[in-house]
Amino acid sequence: MRCDVVPDTAPLPAYLSGPDDGRDVAREQGRKVIARNRRAYHDYRIEDTYEAGLVLTGTEVKSLRMGRASRRIRKLLLHRKEIDRLAREVAEQGLTLIPLSLYFSNGNVKVELGLARGKRTYDKRQDLAKREAAREVDRALKRRR
Repeated sequence: MRCDVVPDTAPLPAYLSGPDDGRDVAREQGRKVIARNRRAYHDYRIEDTYEAGLVLTGTEVKSLRMGRASRRIRKLLLHRKEIDRLAREVAEQGLTLIPLSLYFSNGNVKVELGLARGKRTYDKRQDLAKREAAREVDRALKRRR
């Protein structure tokens, strides 16, 4: 039986090489957003935010890199003190825990959770009116310049 030994200086096959020379596994730097829950800011008043890791299978990471997130239930990775604090605030104060965004942070998939209080209909109308007024002011200033 014959076994070929590939010297260390040999180039890697195309399917193994990375963005640089393929020798170092370079992790993504910064924050690349995969999905954002824009409806959350409309329906809830966000009081506090937390960052949690996700338990994923190998194929899920690949699909997330392509920008596709499925609606499967996943375990969140938080410290025990954070879990206890979140559970206490949700139970006692009537707050809701909602996902705000899903993103890559230095190569790891993270989810930003918001501790939120639901808005009433009149609160939503006031927010829309404020946003519209701010847009009008910006348009007027832009026309003036």
